[in-house]
Amino acid sequence: IDLPGPIPDPTATSVAVAGSASTGGVGVAGVVVINIDTINTAATINNGAAINQNPIIAGAANQSLTVTATDALTLTSLAGSLTIAPSSVGVGAGLDLEVMHKNTTATIGKSANVSAKSNVTIETTSADVFKTLSINAGIGSSAGIAGSASVYDVTSNSIAKLDSAAGAVSILNSTGAVRIASTGNFTLTSVAGAIGAASSAGIGAANVTLIHTDTVQ
Repeated sequence: IDLPGPIPDPTATSVAVAGSASTGGVGVAGVVVINIDTINTAATINNGAAINQNPIIAGAANQSLTVTATDALTLTSLAGSLTIAPSSVGVGAGLDLEVMHKNTTATIGKSANVSAKSNVTIETTSADVFKTLSINAGIGSSAGIAGSASVYDVTSNSIAKLDSAAGAVSILNSTGAVRIASTGNFTLTSVAGAIGAASSAGIGAANVTLIHTDTVQ
């Protein structure tokens, strides 16, 4: 069975920009980008399923079986702020927070009875590409203060399996090759910058934090 497709890979783009200007007092600008997502991609032959088990129907010599799940995520995020206070204090700050949970699974379930005269493939592919930019500036006469923080918490599970349990053993018969494989790739390109400019005190600080948990099995 071939499902209609291809189903487009998920793509997310976030842009947040802020600015302020003050001629008499303090100028403040702040920007926040928050993405919290859970993505589940699954290809499954259910528990107890019988595939190619009718003895009356003879399959061709090249009869094959493929259970494949693929999820390729591209995320682009831009956060920026600019504050100009020529007679006082300029403050610019930005936060880019990304929390992503992904599960990509390909499974033949418990107690399933599956046969194929040729190759059998159970395979998952998970690929993530993050491109982020966070730039903030504070410009003032007495003080310029700017801060940028980018935080990424990414959990990715890519699992391909022939599932079995006590009393629920799966059976897989094939006269060809049997392939059970998983692939997980993660690429992050992140730039965080801060500019603080003033005739007296200029302060700029930037930070990028990545928490990445990747399970491939």
